[in-house]
Parts: sequence; structure tokens; C-alpha cells
Amino acid sequence: MAVDLSDAELMEFEVQGKEAMVRIRVMDGKDSGAVLEIRWTINNVWRKGNDPNTGAPNYIINSANPNVRLVSFDKKLRRAGLRQPGPSEGTKGAGVA
Repeated sequence: MAVDLSDAELMEFEVQGKEAMVRIRVMDGKDSGAVLEIRWTINNVWRKGNDPNTGAPNYIINSANPNVRLVSFDKKLRRAGLRQPGPSEGTKGAGVA
């Protein structure tokens, strides 16, 4: 959904502290799960008027697609990989546990 920025003001900004990153634990079963890190890169910040109820400024954030990284996961979630080992590879790197 496109937002009309014709009356919005492009703002300067600086990142304070560490990069914007969220670490989440995805529960997959009772006690097992995975930990993901999600990082956003902010491209632009626009100010577009004020909230009619509170008077607080409204900001529109333009960001790149999030970068998602698998940090850890319960070994019970591992499945055999689709890649089959070549004749000289044995089971190394083939997803065989």
C-alpha cells in the first residue's frame, strides 16, 4: 500500500546505540524451538503531520527488507538434507546426523 508523501517532510536521522536488531525465540513444540535474529536497515524517515487525538508527530519509516539469521535451533528440528553426497564426499555436509 503506497503512502502519499507529498506533504511529508524528509527528516535527517542518526542511529543511536547498536544496530536495530531483534532476537526472537520461535516455539516449535513444548520445549524445542529456534532463535532468530532480525535486523532492519532504515533508509528514510518522513514526518507526516500530527496525530489528531494526541498531537504527537507521525513518522513514516522506510526500511530495507529485514535480514534474518538462524542463530540456534533444537536438534530435534533437523531433517536430512536434500543434497546427496558425491562419491568422494561420503556423508560430510550431506545433512546426515
